[in-house]
Amino acid sequence: MSALCSAAFILAGCVSQPSSQSSSFPSATEAESSIGAMQQEAVSTDSSEDKILVAYFSATGNTKRVADEIAQDTDGTLFEISPAKPYTEEDLNFNQEESRVVQEYENPDQRDTPLSTTSVPDWDSYDIVFLGYPLWWQTAAWPIGHFVADNDFSNKTVYPFCTSLSSPIAQTADALEQLTNTGDWKEGRRFSETASSEDVQTWIVSLGLEK
Repeated sequence: MSALCSAAFILAGCVSQPSSQSSSFPSATEAESSIGAMQQEAVSTDSSEDKILVAYFSATGNTKRVADEIAQDTDGTLFEISPAKPYTEEDLNFNQEESRVVQEYENPDQRDTPLSTTSVPDWDSYDIVFLGYPLWWQTAAWPIGHFVADNDFSNKTVYPFCTSLSSPIAQTADALEQLTNTGDWKEGRRFSETASSEDVQTWIVSLGLEK
């Protein structure tokens, strides 16, 4: 910026010569316009440098809906985190004692949920990662843990988000951060199961990441 300001001063000085002396330098107005255009181009380039990934696990579709909106608002790339053995509707019956999800909750040793893949194409190129998941019993749905533990978030800014009836995100995001101990983890955001597009957009704008 100081170089550009110096350039403007020099150019202005050149055009202040008496009119009897011809000069091929642009006028002060032209110089200011040119510098302004260069500055605007630099700002535009800086704001478009960050590459954004929206990685999410969604059991019933609520988290997917929020993830889709984030990707749309930020021009980010979506990556769905999928268990190798997908959860069925019966598996997700939280009111059935024998359902898969209840059994996993009551028996933590059964929560190990391998994923179809934890490898994101071109992972190293992403600067910002939005990480989404539902809350199960005030805990981050366990399939998300495999993804976090298997990836190196160094040099990435991480924005966790979750969907839940009422439980807050804070402790769950802290627990996920401890699984990797890499990356710059920011304060997360909880969305209700009925969150609107406007709710998501408001968050993205507050982060200054709208496209």
